[in-house]
Amino acid sequence: MFDGVVDPTQYFGGVWTNALQDSGKTMAAFFQGCFEAGSAGCAFWASSPEAIRANLDALYAKVLREPVPVVLPDGRHGILDHDKLRNTVAAAMYSPYLLFPYIAQGLAQLAQGDGRTLYSILAKQNFDCNCKTSDAELFAEVGEGGEAIMCNDTPRVGGLAEIVAFYNQVSGDSEWGPMLTKVRAPCGFVC
Repeated sequence: MFDGVVDPTQYFGGVWTNALQDSGKTMAAFFQGCFEAGSAGCAFWASSPEAIRANLDALYAKVLREPVPVVLPDGRHGILDHDKLRNTVAAAMYSPYLLFPYIAQGLAQLAQGDGRTLYSILAKQNFDCNCKTSDAELFAEVGEGGEAIMCNDTPRVGGLAEIVAFYNQVSGDSEWGPMLTKVRAPCGFVC
């Protein structure tokens, strides 16, 4: 099934050069919306949208140097590192009305050294073999299936040189380009 969110010609061609064209606008909306909400309405508020962006960039840099260990109340645990933080913010761009408030709260907490909210946004649930689990819960998330479908929809990646060229191209288009490369790269290694 094709959901219509991406350019079908680019998607099926494996090109994706315009896949991130509005990501900068989406993040700008987060910065502007957080500023306009004020300190009472946005936990990550600062004196201007530019200051909010600078604070986020500072968090990226800090977490790159010092990943944050996390233990969630249900026992799940891990590390909130730079990659996980960027993935979490990127995921929020797909559902900004739902996730931006959580991202703002999580970023404010992370600035204080607490990465639990941000980590929990993308954390997988612990496996529970429960015979009473509904079909909807059983099949709620099948990441490998999505990758297999995408890789079969697009031309196979021709090797490292092609991935590097793709990385350079999409990285020049958007600060989120490196993340898009991680989505495309596995299509060169699917049997």
